[in-house]
Order: sequence, then structure tokens, then C-alpha cells
Amino acid sequence: MRKFISFVLCVCMLVSAWMYEKPTEVYAASKVETTKKAALKAYQKFLKKYESHYVPEEGAWDDQNTENEKYCSSFAVLDMNGDRIPELVTVHWNGYKDSEDHIYTYANGKIKEVMKGGIEVVNSAGGTIYSYFCDQKHLHVQYYNGWMDIEEDTAYRLSKKNKLSQYLYSSCISNSNSSKNCEYMENGKKISSKTYEKLSKKCGKEDFSYWKDNTTKERKKILSL
Repeated sequence: MRKFISFVLCVCMLVSAWMYEKPTEVYAASKVETTKKAALKAYQKFLKKYESHYVPEEGAWDDQNTENEKYCSSFAVLDMNGDRIPELVTVHWNGYKDSEDHIYTYANGKIKEVMKGGIEVVNSAGGTIYSYFCDQKHLHVQYYNGWMDIEEDTAYRLSKKNKLSQYLYSSCISNSNSSKNCEYMENGKKISSKTYEKLSKKCGKEDFSYWKDNTTKERKKILSL
């Protein structure tokens, strides 16, 4: 009889624990979904307010954009730190081949920029520079100059506490004797080319599909993300 009573008590305790835990999980998921929807609506309003009308002219090095840095011509909305609340990344053009990537988060009902001044994407020495996202949702800024034989790639990672850091960095410059001088870093510390290649491989492929033009048509799609 005692064994039976003990069994019944154990079953009751397990059922009670399950009933207590389940609503908590449902509430947490519901809260995340509510915050996500609020973030997307806030981003949509932000982008509409700060739609840029500046268009860099080819070769116009002296031409400068007078708009505030919040104004953007393109944007990306994605979850960069895995907390299920998407971030907003915008592109602000300062001038010809001179832009900044700005990362914004949503918390406590407000949009907040992660790093003031943004990330510089400047090409003042010819060649090609662009930014993209990898499979790990890191923001990469890559520079290539075939004439000078220079290659650089910087990967920025956002933590769940919304702290932005320079996660990976690589730079290879050819010397006069045709050899290459390369430097590799992880979180600001030098690493070997082998370690860098291993970490870089985890990043996966380049993905440009997140970038959208800041237009009414693209802004309408934000709420369905």
C-alpha cells in the first residue's frame, strides 16, 4: 500500500511540474513573438522616416552627403545574435565609395544603435569593397584590390548582450618579391593561417540576399519576416 501511495505521489509531482513548466515556456515564446513584431513595426517606421534621397555620382570624390547618418539607401533585417529578435542594419552613403553600416537593436520599446558612428566601408585607394552576411549571421566587410594585390576581410559578431566585436580579421598584401605578407586575428589576437581558415570555413558562404533597397515596396515586406 505504501509503495502505491509513493507511486501516486511521484506521478502527481511530475504532472504538477509539467503543468507549471509548460505555461512558462509558452509565455516566454509568446513574449519573444510579441517583441519581434514590435521590433519589425519600429524598424518599418524608422526606415520610412529616414529614407535617403542621396545617390553617389560615379567619380564624384568631392561630393558629400549632407543627410544625417540615420538616413539610409538600403537595409537588412535579420537575427544576428540568435535571441530571435531581429536587428536592423542600414547603409548610409557619405559620398562616392564612402559608406557606413549601422546596426540597430530593439529593446524596452526603443531602437538603439549598437556602435555609434557605424562600421566604415570606405574605398579610397581603388579596388572593390563591400559588406555581406555569412551563414553565422556575422557582418563581413571585404576589400580587394587586384592591381595592388591586397585582400582584407573583417567579420563583426554581435553577442546576445548586443555587444559588437571584431571577431575575425585577415589581411594579405603582396611584397615586391611576389611573396605575401599576411596577418590573421581572432578577437584582436593573432592566430595562424590554419586556425583562421578553420574559423572562416565555419562562417560559410557570402550572402547578399538580406540587403534590400529602402523603398516603400521593400519596407512593406518587413512585417512578414
